[in-house]
Amino acid sequence: MSTPRPRDAKTPKGGASKSSRLNLRVENHARQKLLTHCVMTGEKPGKLVSSWIDAYCKKWALPADLSSRGKSVDRQESTEEVKVPSATAA
Repeated sequence: MSTPRPRDAKTPKGGASKSSRLNLRVENHARQKLLTHCVMTGEKPGKLVSSWIDAYCKKWALPADLSSRGKSVDRQESTEEVKVPSATAA
């Protein structure tokens, strides 16, 4: 008798990276549009969301040691003064 494996311990197909479960709270109309799109295209919701993340989310470079307090290379330094327009009463 074999013991069941945990849900997230599935072996990836074709050497692809391992996936994990993600719960998102979206509005009802957005969920319906996502599921309709997936049914019409034959794509799985998780694969579609993963492709959106790859296409639209910036890749951030994080230091190996997150406790280090050095400056991040992703933050831009600016020496310009920010000019805030003054509000005048009319």
